Amino acid sequence: MTAMVGVVLGVSANVIFGVQPLYWKLLEDFDSYQVTMHRLVWSLPVIGIALVARHDLKTYFEVMQQKEMIAAYFVTALLMAVNFFLSLWAVTAGYVLQMSLGFFMNPLMTVLLGVVFLRETMTHIQFCAIALATIGVLVVTIGEGEFPWVALAVGLDNAVFTLLRKIAPLNGLVATSMEITMMFIPALIYLLCCEAMGTGEFGHSGFTADLLMIGAGPWSVIPLVLLSLSIDHISLVVLGVIQFISPTLSTLLGLFVFGEIPSQSLVIGFTCVVLALIIFTYASAVAPSPEEKTLLLPQKHPIQEKKV
Repeated sequence: MTAMVGVVLGVSANVIFGVQPLYWKLLEDFDSYQVTMHRLVWSLPVIGIALVARHDLKTYFEVMQQKEMIAAYFVTALLMAVNFFLSLWAVTAGYVLQMSLGFFMNPLMTVLLGVVFLRETMTHIQFCAIALATIGVLVVTIGEGEFPWVALAVGLDNAVFTLLRKIAPLNGLVATSMEITMMFIPALIYLLCCEAMGTGEFGHSGFTADLLMIGAGPWSVIPLVLLSLSIDHISLVVLGVIQFISPTLSTLLGLFVFGEIPSQSLVIGFTCVVLALIIFTYASAVAPSPEEKTLLLPQKHPIQEKKV
């Protein structure tokens, strides 16, 4: 795969992520927990097709027999499920702008976690960028009179997920497949329990609703597959630019499609965070830290290298 194809796949993934709220809005009348479980259940067939197409099925079955791999990826699987729920609930509850703010904060929070837990280093400019983002969060908190927990929950969940994936040995597609597989059984059990208790919505809400719930799976996992295919063929700098697409699109949807009206404090907070991300991305490209210098070229995961 060429670098250009990697960029196209990465951009496509982020565009889909950015417009996902349009789909979730169609499901706002249904229980968010059940829809989340349907997202997980109906993702499995798509991920299976991707594994076959990429000839990764053998690697997948090999790692699924390794207890240490299952233990390591069970945590990221839980974080993925939480992300599935938060991104859905935020749309149906009218918090699209806060959710977008959380996605803008994600790269900055990931780096901060890397500094704390992996002893990575930051340049002075990167430190200033994170300080500016922190000021933005404080402005929102004080101005709104409440803690922007939706934004921080979304940002922190994605940041921890990214951090754990960063130190994981598997390539993105196999890792995503493991995570979806581990969440499939619990999600299916939850839906069966809902059906047994008479609260299940699938099969009882009309043909269109059933199709929407089934479609939630592919709509969730296809961008993950595209991103996993692109991540090893694009540089960190390119990835840093691409990551602006998704939260920008969801912000525009929140403002002009869903009619969310931002307060003055939210506008100021958004401005601080977006400026911080721009500064951070520029600093990473111009004066990368020692750790980032090793990531400026496309990377190969250990499992991938064994297959070559």
